[in-house]
This record gives sequence, structure tokens and C-alpha cells, in this order.
Amino acid sequence: MKTIAYVTIKNVYGEDRYYPDCEKSRALADIAGTKTLTTATMNQAFRLGLVFESRTRPINGVMQAANYR
Repeated sequence: MKTIAYVTIKNVYGEDRYYPDCEKSRALADIAGTKTLTTATMNQAFRLGLVFESRTRPINGVMQAANYR
């Protein structure tokens, strides 16, 4: 079973930004040394068993929890 981490997507100057929205995603941002998560960081976390779900809208280019239910 995969572990789910939540993010909130905000469009900033035409680019989607992924803001951590739970303890798991905040910890990942702390490890990465960033306030937001990149798709590259989220895809690497997927390799470690973490899948992402957005509280706002679908995430493009990232393995999501909906694929593993």
C-alpha cells in the first residue's frame, strides 16, 4: 500500500506551484529545502512509496494516489 501525501496547487504567474498540505508533504519540502514541491521531487518521492493527491485539482505529470486505489 502506498502512503498518500497532500498538496494544494496554486497558479503563480502562469505556473503551477505545489504547496505542501499535510505533515508528509511538509517534511518532504523540508528535506528538499524548498517551500513548494516540484514535480521532479514528487516523482522521486513516488519511487520511495509516496503518492500525491491534490486538495484543489488534478496534478499533471506526477504519480497520484487515484492510480493506486
